[in-house]
Amino acid sequence: MRFELDRRRVKCFSDSGVTYYITKDSCNCVGFGFRRRCRHFSEALREGWIAKLKSQTVHVSFRSSAIVESRKKAIRIFLEKRHASYTEETICSIEKILTQSTTSEIVLRLARNETLVS
Repeated sequence: MRFELDRRRVKCFSDSGVTYYITKDSCNCVGFGFRRRCRHFSEALREGWIAKLKSQTVHVSFRSSAIVESRKKAIRIFLEKRHASYTEETICSIEKILTQSTTSEIVLRLARNETLVS
């Protein structure tokens, strides 16, 4: 078997010519699906490939321009579907305070420029 690191998984090239994909805690082969262990995963673990995967960190900036623009687009779509009027300034101000716990009611009230009371 031969292994190769591929972003967030390890490619396992088996002797039979089949390629399996191993993550930090699984393998996509049938054996792993049944037994929750397989020789591909065991050998990758023994050779240190799983440790290499676990040591990789993914850094995501939630303020990156692409993510900010995606959130703005989602806000626009949300407001348009609800026939709410908005300006670009409104979109920017909503995007800056948007969190996972922001409800649709809060977004609509912000778009209408209403005062929020906790």
